[in-house]
Amino acid sequence: MILKKVFLIILFFSVIGSAQSVLSEHGRFSESGFVEYLPGNIPLIISVPHDGEKLPAAIPDRSCDGDIHTVADRYTQEMSMAIRKAFFDKTGKLPFVIINHLRRKKVDVNRDIQEAACGGKTAELVWEEYHSYVDSAKEEILKYSKKGFYIDLHAHNHVEQFLELGYLLDAEELQLDNKDLEDDLFIDKSSLRNLVTSIGKKQIFTELISGPSSIGSLLEAAGYPTIPSTTHRAPVGSQPFFRGGYSLNRHSSANGGTFDGIQIETNMENVRDGSRNINKFAGNLTEVLVKFLEHYYGFHIKN
Repeated sequence: MILKKVFLIILFFSVIGSAQSVLSEHGRFSESGFVEYLPGNIPLIISVPHDGEKLPAAIPDRSCDGDIHTVADRYTQEMSMAIRKAFFDKTGKLPFVIINHLRRKKVDVNRDIQEAACGGKTAELVWEEYHSYVDSAKEEILKYSKKGFYIDLHAHNHVEQFLELGYLLDAEELQLDNKDLEDDLFIDKSSLRNLVTSIGKKQIFTELISGPSSIGSLLEAAGYPTIPSTTHRAPVGSQPFFRGGYSLNRHSSANGGTFDGIQIETNMENVRDGSRNINKFAGNLTEVLVKFLEHYYGFHIKN
């Protein structure tokens, strides 16, 4: 009996040690060395496109026609790791994480390849590696789940301190009455298309976006002003708002398939202003995501 207890104690600590080891490890890096892939074991992918810190002189700066943005989304790498740790602490499980470590000045992986790389060969390789890693994570998830959820993690510098949740709907579309927004036109272009279609109830669309059990409303309840949510259904007037970009369109069900998604634009105040607030937000966001994904997708995330 004593030997059995000793064996169970050793087994317990070996499992905990192994899990902690997985949590603390860096992911595998791509051929270029600029894209990192951290494996997970739940149907959730988080991508971090705009917080790369590497600025090699050998890769030319982007300079081509178009609206070229080069501002970094500061602290989103740190936030993705905090979210990953929060998931482990709360559930014992890990989301997949893909990080671009190359400066946005060199490549913007949240644009089509022409604007992303401006013809630079290494930048094009990084772009391809980044999206291939997201595709690989989706393939891994589909081995054990029929569906999944994708988050593109960003940061904004708008004066208005709101979390902005992008579902590929413009500000003007969010300002529509619920009945008008529940039109097939908006459902089919949204990043929640598969979930709405699988439930088969149009009214669920606006519930998912700004209803009491939406991600936005759950974040509001946790103390983070969020658009869209029950309290703030849409941007007001000409208030700036990010709807979601290339990556969300490519990797969510708006482009077909069974992965829904969201672009999360984090504000600075009480969210990214220091490690303490980053970790606190990561914990709150994790609780919100677990509740949302278990309720609407039937995922069994908690141990």
